[in-house]
Amino acid sequence: MEFLRNEKTSVCVGTLSLVFFIILTILVANGNMNTWNDSVYSYIASRQNPVLTNVMIFISTAGSWFIYTPIIVLLLIMPKTRMNIGIPVAATVVASVILNQALKQILTIPRPDVDRLVNASGYGHPSGHSMNTIVFIGFCALLFFRSSYEKPLKIIVLVLSAVFIFLMGFSRIYLGAHTVTDVIAGYSAGIFVIAVSSLVISKIEKSQATIRRYP
Repeated sequence: MEFLRNEKTSVCVGTLSLVFFIILTILVANGNMNTWNDSVYSYIASRQNPVLTNVMIFISTAGSWFIYTPIIVLLLIMPKTRMNIGIPVAATVVASVILNQALKQILTIPRPDVDRLVNASGYGHPSGHSMNTIVFIGFCALLFFRSSYEKPLKIIVLVLSAVFIFLMGFSRIYLGAHTVTDVIAGYSAGIFVIAVSSLVISKIEKSQATIRRYP
């Protein structure tokens, strides 16, 4: 996986995700996605049951800050992971949280007007759980791909990461905390953050390599 080292790829992915986010947000702000959001939620809500609700609440809780923070702190404390994983992941997640809150305050798009199964306050677009989850899980997975040479293990990590990221977004829709477009926008914004972070890392590594070569 050369994504973290390929600056052209990072720029391309970042640009596409940003353009997609802007287009989607314009459609949402103009009310063009209301019918689709309502129909998807109605379909999901019609299949709610106590067991599934508890599962969705558990998954949604797993995307909270008090779950990610101890993991990031541990990565920062351990000497073997501090520089290559801890600091990049911490900086990227913090950037994601700040950007998410800034976008919500700027766009002021409300959460869906439905009977929520969990407490959720503030604006809804983009989904913070979805955005921060794809940033944390996705960026950790990319860093793992970069350091691991075991192809079967990479496939397992990729599948598990993708499933968890999807379930996080689905849980927020199921619980009534976000619309489908909130979740998709969160994914898109998260991919943008990962792409920018990857580009920054690539630049730093090139600078360090130049310094080592020409002290």
